[in-house]
Amino acid sequence: MTGPGPTREISLEGTPQATRRRVLIVDDNEANVVLLQKHLERDYEVDVAYDGEQALQKVEARAPDLLLLDIMLPGMDGYQVCERLKNEHATAFIPIIMLTNLNNMQDKIKGLEMGADDFLVKPFDKLELFSRVKNLIRVKALMEEKIENERRLEMEKERRGIMRDVIFAVSGGKLVLAEESEMAEMRAQGQSKHHMPISESADVGLARSETERCLREISMERDRIFDMVLCVSEATTNALKHARGGVLDIYQVDRRAQVWVSDTGSGIDFSLLPRSTLMRGWSSKTSLGYGYTILLELLDRVLLSTSRYGTTVVMEMALHAQADAELPVDRFLANWKDSEKKSPNVG
Repeated sequence: MTGPGPTREISLEGTPQATRRRVLIVDDNEANVVLLQKHLERDYEVDVAYDGEQALQKVEARAPDLLLLDIMLPGMDGYQVCERLKNEHATAFIPIIMLTNLNNMQDKIKGLEMGADDFLVKPFDKLELFSRVKNLIRVKALMEEKIENERRLEMEKERRGIMRDVIFAVSGGKLVLAEESEMAEMRAQGQSKHHMPISESADVGLARSETERCLREISMERDRIFDMVLCVSEATTNALKHARGGVLDIYQVDRRAQVWVSDTGSGIDFSLLPRSTLMRGWSSKTSLGYGYTILLELLDRVLLSTSRYGTTVVMEMALHAQADAELPVDRFLANWKDSEKKSPNVG
């Protein structure tokens, strides 16, 4: 007695159950249904409906990945089923292959008007059936992936917006999370004063001296130069330590100086941004630890752009201290305290 041959073993493997896509056959002809099932059930999970109403009910209960839809059905015909599904947002992207007995151009035109994705003329070729089903299911999978990616990007954008507002408020407007497009616009507004790579420890000292030289040339106050140089040392050391280097750029924008330190490291994890930028001394692999505390203490403003492609820190300072350098939040709190003192007690 011999066991099953290789052909039988291969035919039973098919596509793993966990990864199978679902095909709904809609046809009132039992012989056609059996034939389609026989061709498809090895690679797909197959369900059957014998009329239009039953097809709509099954789609509503559990949406398939593709419909094989006969045009001639009792009651609601295939055109009507196709139109109903394509007009519903939840089912509009389900591919529909319409089955027809005649290679009739009018049938195809009407089906396309109803939203059909493809046609098969009975009797159909097995390889043609496989090819069309596989291709349309692949297109649907790509569409689903695209929609999911867009949804994630939109959620990420919303989260970044909330994070940006919170960090801006908590820092009193001194720390701004910026998008890459905003950084590019800002860079275009500046007058370049110096550019240099940061690739080894000696470059940190060179960055300090070049920053001091450039700021003296544009007449920044001495104390402010000292503060900016200290911040440059922190930022360049961090870029060298965690991203194996980067670049330093110095710009003058009107009566302000900006020093940019950019790297191509892994960036700061989005979920860690508040702690890594605002919590004194908190440090992750790619954060500055006490560095951001120093930057926010000494600088007028810090702009930060970070992603998995790298991080850019912009350290901004006016050339001369303003007579009224008090932050809006500080002024609000001071005014509020004064008004509290002046207001009569009620009770």
